[in-house]
Amino acid sequence: MPVEQVRISFYKMRKCGFFGWGAAEPAFGSLADTMAQLAQWSDGMALGLTKIANPGGREPSHPVYLAGIHQRARDWVFATWNEVPAHDGEVASVSINSVVGDPEVHMNAIVANSIPGFATYFWVLPDLGVLASIRFTHAATGHGPMCGYLERFLAVESNYAVAGEDEVGNRVILGYTDQDDNVPKKLWARVRSEPYAKRGQRRFLLNNWHRITKVIRRGSLDATKPANRRWWQGMASFLHAQPQDGNGFVSAQAYVELQYTPTEDELAAMFDAEDAETHDSPWDDLGFQLQNDSNKIHWIGRSRASDVFQLDVVRQNAEMVDLDSLARALSGQRTRILRLLEEDEDA
Repeated sequence: MPVEQVRISFYKMRKCGFFGWGAAEPAFGSLADTMAQLAQWSDGMALGLTKIANPGGREPSHPVYLAGIHQRARDWVFATWNEVPAHDGEVASVSINSVVGDPEVHMNAIVANSIPGFATYFWVLPDLGVLASIRFTHAATGHGPMCGYLERFLAVESNYAVAGEDEVGNRVILGYTDQDDNVPKKLWARVRSEPYAKRGQRRFLLNNWHRITKVIRRGSLDATKPANRRWWQGMASFLHAQPQDGNGFVSAQAYVELQYTPTEDELAAMFDAEDAETHDSPWDDLGFQLQNDSNKIHWIGRSRASDVFQLDVVRQNAEMVDLDSLARALSGQRTRILRLLEEDEDA
């Protein structure tokens, strides 16, 4: 089998199941149960039918389909298909030789009865309460849309959903129950996860917050995000450039150093904010320099459970990886990969 380089990034499951208002623990439901129900529900189903609307029938902002799911021992691997926008049966691409300000855009025809998009892959380990994104060639992990998909599945298609009809005969969800009486309870489906962070580095920084002399932020700026666009314009002005409405800005990498000593509470909030963001690039990171230790930058990203591995997998085509081969490859290196979850030493 060909060897492929992948980036494996772990996430800690915070919630997966059905919760009462403000409840920290689920009334019922679990990660293992969700995977088992998803596999049962999708067995033999046409891929095009696996897109799930939000409760009430609203279309999701990021359309996702289930491309496949496979169990090996007590672990699961599954793939999602992330739909990309199309216009009148065509998808857009831009010539790499285009001049900025005058892009040459091509509209490429979509094969009939097909969904334009790309695949993303995940490894679920219910016994450890974690899941991992398996990134092959695409920059995006698909983690956020995947969590939204699982939450919609629980809310709309799981065995716990009690359905009825509205006045015009449309299917509506009345509530959820795990009892045979089918009496719905007022609960909410929740699937929440966060990057798995090893605490040694952060514990060291929190204990030495008063020694921090400099904060370093590096990241990828995206012109489609208004906040990124405003930041780019502000920095361009700071450099005495004269940007006009952000013209010419498509994407950029930024590296900013600020002489600043946050309070302990501010530092903890910075960690939380960093974890709340989706970092699809290893370039995106937050670092700190300490007094009498100016030669070392303490990068927060390095405390995340993420690394590159070589996996022997079988490809079905340029986009899809055979899930049985992926599950076998992960199982074969399971012990080595799970070392990422071991606590790091205090810096």
